[in-house]
Amino acid sequence: MEFVSQSISKMSRRKSNPWWKIELGIEFQKEVIVKIRSIVKSYEINTPINDNDTEFLLKVLRHHHRFDQKIGVGMKHLEVRINPSWNGPTNGLWIVRTDGTENDISWTTALQPDGKPTPKEEASSAARDEISSQIHDFHDTGDCSICEICHKNMTRGDGLHVDHIKPFQDLFLEFLKSLEMTYHDITTEDLGVESQFLDRELALKWYDFHLKHSTLRLVHNKCNLGRKK
Repeated sequence: MEFVSQSISKMSRRKSNPWWKIELGIEFQKEVIVKIRSIVKSYEINTPINDNDTEFLLKVLRHHHRFDQKIGVGMKHLEVRINPSWNGPTNGLWIVRTDGTENDISWTTALQPDGKPTPKEEASSAARDEISSQIHDFHDTGDCSICEICHKNMTRGDGLHVDHIKPFQDLFLEFLKSLEMTYHDITTEDLGVESQFLDRELALKWYDFHLKHSTLRLVHNKCNLGRKK
């Protein structure tokens, strides 16, 4: 199945536009989320999504602010793949193009106002990707004897998360303030499943700042996800 890239009109900036009521015939966004999660869960990893599910998903994905860029020369099919994450893998949607190239596309982003993240979300996501090697290194070498949240024993086979004792967002904001910058000053580059700062000198400064000022610990994944940030 091929799909030719089509342009989409932009929605009003950061105002929620319930387009799903007309385009999908679904009253509430949460129902759209439940249906997409059900579709993603129903497929084996790296298996093409059937035409009916693809038709529904594309109605959502067309609202992604980088949809045309993601589609590129045209789409051969969609499939579910495992996306790497600094605190464990997640299942995501990938576009396989007609020329054999491929790219991930976020359906959660497509559901946001304007089909895009806020400047804070976009900058913070790239900032996390910029220091992912530090997170992975700590995950492999950090002390995993006791979870400091529940105070129970841990092993590396428990599905541990790397947690910032000072919340990541606070640390990143301190970095921006030290340079008299805001989230709006960060320009990012889409690399597919990850993103990065377009300004590579700024990226290096952030990498060094995080290395110097962050304090990391290994904790149970459920404890980390349940902790107030």
